[in-house]
Amino acid sequence: MGFFNDVFAATTVSSSAAAPQQPDPWLNVAFIAAIFAVMYFFVIRPQSKKQKALKEMIESLDVGDEIVTVGGISGIIVKKSETFLDVKIADNVQVCIQKAAVSSLLPKGTLEF
Repeated sequence: MGFFNDVFAATTVSSSAAAPQQPDPWLNVAFIAAIFAVMYFFVIRPQSKKQKALKEMIESLDVGDEIVTVGGISGIIVKKSETFLDVKIADNVQVCIQKAAVSSLLPKGTLEF
């Protein structure tokens, strides 16, 4: 019984000694800000750069350019309007697509019809 009294006395004395110090609340704010900064530089900023480059590429399209659409159809631009492109995808086959449906520009001479 003396052992339990000694253990109980030791725990009550140590708990009443010095209370554990709470971390500074500004550290939590700084940690959250650091997470947002990492997300911005590794996710948001590269995505916005990619979107800007795609927009510039779409605006620079011209008749005769070889393209690939988001659906995977490749063809040569034969007519261009403000928002649409007529694209030749095979002999005697043309489709009308929106400019926003273009995913990439192919090097000249890639496609042969």
